[in-house]
Amino acid sequence: MAQPSAVRSLDEVKHFEFQDVPHLPPASNRACSIAMRIIAAIVLASAIGVALAGFTVVWYVVAAVAGFWLLAELINQVGSSKVLSEESVTKPELPSARPITDEEIAPALPYVRGMLSQFHRQEEGVTRFYSAQNFIFKVNSVPGLVFKTSKFRIRSKSRSFEVDCQGVRDRYNAMVAVQELKKRDRLLVPAVRLIKINVEDNVMPVVVEREIEGIIRDDKQQENLYKEAKDDVELTTQLATAIVVAKLDDVEPRNFPIVQSQGADGKLIRQIAVIDTQIYPYYSFDSGRDTALGSYAGGYGGSRGLIRCLFSERQIDVAIKVAVDAGNGANQKRSRRDALQRLKVDRLGTLRHG
Repeated sequence: MAQPSAVRSLDEVKHFEFQDVPHLPPASNRACSIAMRIIAAIVLASAIGVALAGFTVVWYVVAAVAGFWLLAELINQVGSSKVLSEESVTKPELPSARPITDEEIAPALPYVRGMLSQFHRQEEGVTRFYSAQNFIFKVNSVPGLVFKTSKFRIRSKSRSFEVDCQGVRDRYNAMVAVQELKKRDRLLVPAVRLIKINVEDNVMPVVVEREIEGIIRDDKQQENLYKEAKDDVELTTQLATAIVVAKLDDVEPRNFPIVQSQGADGKLIRQIAVIDTQIYPYYSFDSGRDTALGSYAGGYGGSRGLIRCLFSERQIDVAIKVAVDAGNGANQKRSRRDALQRLKVDRLGTLRHG
């Protein structure tokens, strides 16, 4: 399957399904590597022949260098094959990662159209989740799927309408970005599709996600789970990376809930479910805003931000390092470091006196 790509317009809607695809270099790089090996083999053979014929010691050096290079390439190739083989065998497909089919979505479409009608009437058979900015709901007769779209306050082909549509596409693109992270074994990311619905002469994008099971929805319990994870550096690193790379906002424990399970060896497995890839629509039209600072400090709508979701200095330092390392150039790295250090001081003060 081709790698998923970002969606820029409704005509470019693409279907993305979760898969653990081994990371391979581009075809051009592989061809170049093969060519280099062939050249090195020719040089090695020539150098050995010339050296044996009684020429200078330089050819022995050339032969040794070519030989060592070919040996290193062989070791690297064997190691890579082993890693890819192990990944394909040991990574199970999670229920939430199962691809979403057209047949699953079809029975829900009348309800989705009803939710997007002019007055957004509450449809029978639909369970809505609270959201200040979006419509998020489930169709009771279609279990396991969650539908997310904008409230579409302006019902015309205006700039505001397009901002809302772009916000939905951004949500999808953000989920794809998290899916494509090289290291995300501590993140639970559901299968996702972006579909378009024709309603009252308007074409509206809707994100469809497979529901992740086992999530505790109680805010206080999630708060306690985050406290218990205060020494889990890897969990913090992967969450911070997802937030920075995908430019996520509205960072709250309830939007990135911790899910706990027990491994085969009886040890606790702690993961974070990525269920709210909110990117506020104006980001698409405001390239000057440093979204990482908004995500860490608390974004639009009064969200806490990542720093205020963490409960130890070590966690905060790890999160700051992820944001600073991802900065674009020395100036942005420096401004991020300074701003986030101030947030760190405030957060640690709150924890000491709280």
